[in-house]
Amino acid sequence: MRAWTLAVLVVIGLTATARTTTAGPDDPITLVVRVTPQTEIPQGVLALALVEATRIYDDIGVRLVWTESSAAEYRFIVRIIMKPLGGDRVSDLHALGAAPRTKEMHGRLAYAYFGPIERLARGAGIDVAIILGHVIAHELGHLLLPPDSDGRVGVMGTGWDRAQVDGARKGELMFTRGQEKAIREKLYRD
Repeated sequence: MRAWTLAVLVVIGLTATARTTTAGPDDPITLVVRVTPQTEIPQGVLALALVEATRIYDDIGVRLVWTESSAAEYRFIVRIIMKPLGGDRVSDLHALGAAPRTKEMHGRLAYAYFGPIERLARGAGIDVAIILGHVIAHELGHLLLPPDSDGRVGVMGTGWDRAQVDGARKGELMFTRGQEKAIREKLYRD
């Protein structure tokens, strides 16, 4: 078992809420996500990023459980790669992640682009794990929310200006109550 997996499991075990046998719409919901880093990430950064993403979802009553095993039953995959898939196209230069989907169908795969995330963190003087955790939470949000769910505030906000970075640093970038409701309804229905 990798060190980051053990660290995440320990933290999740310490912070997880009890799961009931008959889950209702207001009960905690567990979401299993497979994470596959396909680029070299400094030791500890991924573990802390997953803790950060877990914290964001805990706030809305969704317990994230992380796995690296392809044999595990999981709902989504987060693949961490060095740069956007489209190469160096102008539209990709500021992208930190993506969650491919159509208006009719939600995807199951999200990407986090470690190179741009690391550059943003370095330039803003913030821990790269915090930005990576927020990007993972944001891209998972795209897999759970309706199309065009980006907003002006919170974890689904677009663009990383000073206010977004400061909000991430302080742990204040969260889902709005409307986004929380939509995510919980989708997970409860599915």
